[in-house]
Amino acid sequence: MNKPLPIGIEFFEEFKRNDYYYVDKTLFIKELIDKKGKVNLFTRPRRFGKTLTLDMLRCFFEEGSDPALFSGLKIMNAGEKYTSMNGKYPVIFLTLKSAKTGNEKSAFEAIRNTLAREFDRHSGILKSDALSSEDASYFIKYRDRKLEPEQYTDSLKFLCECIKKATGKNTDLMKCAAGTTDIFSETAMSTIHGASSCTSVTTSARTAIISPCPTGPTPAPIPSCGT
Repeated sequence: MNKPLPIGIEFFEEFKRNDYYYVDKTLFIKELIDKKGKVNLFTRPRRFGKTLTLDMLRCFFEEGSDPALFSGLKIMNAGEKYTSMNGKYPVIFLTLKSAKTGNEKSAFEAIRNTLAREFDRHSGILKSDALSSEDASYFIKYRDRKLEPEQYTDSLKFLCECIKKATGKNTDLMKCAAGTTDIFSETAMSTIHGASSCTSVTTSARTAIISPCPTGPTPAPIPSCGT
């Protein structure tokens, strides 16, 4: 039976639930773990599956994820060292493709909306007594888009710290950048400044950043990722 082609599909769970044709790239998870890098940058040209790759990582590492999504895929035969990490970590997942706009104001609004959705996705930590009332108040303001632009400088660092306090667990931060226009780059980097430093919350937290290729020749693909 021929499987349908995943035209316009960019989220891993949707691939698996609907049995789309999928080229198994899950050994990329093993490679990322083996690198042991605090920050990992992978460049890809447009339409090379950046969002799908990051969402695959999120589905694998994130607490509460369904291990059945990876049934029959290569990563599940890679050994207990790797499969033991399935569903064990809080994950912050950002795709910044919506921030590729024509002006700074709309770029910031797109990034703020993306951040607000991620704060909302982790709003369960507000039930924890480990968060101070001040932390909880700022968390809600980020979630509800109530802060001024300059207050977003350390938003991801703050979210990592809140998750660490509430769960005691390491946080994986995953960002997918969609474009490299001057407005997008400057606004995005200003808004998420401090994101890399959030890995200092714990020594084993990971940051994976998949971005567009820089101007010039296309870099060689990472073998386990495929093309």
